[in-house]
Amino acid sequence: MSVLHNSIVDKTVLITGAGGTIGSAVANYVAANSPKKLWLLNHNELALHSINMVVHTLTPELDTGLILADIQDRTAMINWGDIARPDTVIHTAAMKHVSFAEENPLRAVDINILGTQNVLHGCWMAEKFVFISTDKAVCPTSIMGTTKRAAELVVHRHGGLVIRLCNVHGSSGSVVPLFQKQLEDGVPLTVTHKDVERSFIRTEDVVWLVSKVLGEIAWHSKVYSIPPVWTTRIYDLAKEIAEPSGATIKIIGLRKGEKIKEELFAPGETPENQDGMLVAFSENVDFEYRTIDYLLNELFLSVKEGDVDSAIYNLVKMVPESELT
Repeated sequence: MSVLHNSIVDKTVLITGAGGTIGSAVANYVAANSPKKLWLLNHNELALHSINMVVHTLTPELDTGLILADIQDRTAMINWGDIARPDTVIHTAAMKHVSFAEENPLRAVDINILGTQNVLHGCWMAEKFVFISTDKAVCPTSIMGTTKRAAELVVHRHGGLVIRLCNVHGSSGSVVPLFQKQLEDGVPLTVTHKDVERSFIRTEDVVWLVSKVLGEIAWHSKVYSIPPVWTTRIYDLAKEIAEPSGATIKIIGLRKGEKIKEELFAPGETPENQDGMLVAFSENVDFEYRTIDYLLNELFLSVKEGDVDSAIYNLVKMVPESELT
């Protein structure tokens, strides 16, 4: 039986963050491959409506379900999980921006860690659970990166599959749309540091990787990725965009938690090429499950009580390689 038949064809599939760049691309892919039912979950009504319209334009006969909810709402995730009863879950919902997470650390913990746990608990019956992570989770220096690394551990703890991505070209909030908006507004293109370097892939690369990983057997310590399509200094990219119009570039300084360079794998992770995928055994997998469960409860209490210091303390205990202080 093919990968598609195992995980999508005639299966009930649930996608969180379905209105986002990655979520919508994956939703279109799943819709085109004959699922029994496709559930789309998003916290934004307009985004959920938009992806639903696109899906039904492409596959008008498809049975879809719409879930307008926050993944931080544990009760809602348990209730919707019981209603949807998915065979396959692709979890893309997250707080993705470093600066937002730095300003709102409790929100980042609530969405990226506790929200992931809520989806896992609500969809306990799923045969496959695929989690979309980020290269910022590797030796993290930011709140966002540290919460995503913690979420990787939670997903491993529950037997899910972890995908780590570099930057997705053209995604909402990414640098190219930002530069284009600054050009339209007639303001300088802002770059944090001349040496900042980032790697990029395309949405079709993400969809391909998700389709491959859906065929994998869950292993509690594996991380899946894909080689970047290209890597560039952001300053060079800004120059390329600015020069035709004569726009200027302004160096504004590194933001808190921002790295000069990002990596897909930590020093202790040695990736191997497996049919085009990069696959490595994750670091820090000797964490006892009860330790993860204990720290999750401590993080829950920190968020509930609005205690930022406690949240960061427990976050670092959960991700000791983090450079948060």
